[in-house]
Amino acid sequence: VQNQSDCYRWFAMQEITKLIDAENTELIAVCCKHGNFRILKKLVKLFGKTYLSHNAVIALHYAFNCVGIGRQQTQADRIIVYVLKNTDLSLKEFVEMYTERTERNEIEKLIRSRIKNVKDLQREIGRKNEEKENEEDDKLN
Repeated sequence: VQNQSDCYRWFAMQEITKLIDAENTELIAVCCKHGNFRILKKLVKLFGKTYLSHNAVIALHYAFNCVGIGRQQTQADRIIVYVLKNTDLSLKEFVEMYTERTERNEIEKLIRSRIKNVKDLQREIGRKNEEKENEEDDKLN
């Protein structure tokens, strides 16, 4: 657990963050492939929303192909929801990026296998946002 929390503290160290290059797509690929939503959010905070927009296809590709189990899969679903919510990329556009038939069939199969979880998560996040807005409205009244 100590090692896990250490990796998040790295983003607070300028010596480390100045070594991270926004043009390098390996970081976003690895964090999405392993379902590390917190690292994705740290990268977006470090480089901005344009970083996410420029790398949305990579993020979705690796999140749908997440190699983790259990919690990592859940976090990969969160990555999918986050990317779709915070970029202009739709699932249809994402699928159309795959030009070879076998690749397209494979990604469509992955999407079908995870879409229920993704939609459930979208609804849950929407409900929580609505509850939060209602609480804020109640405080103002």
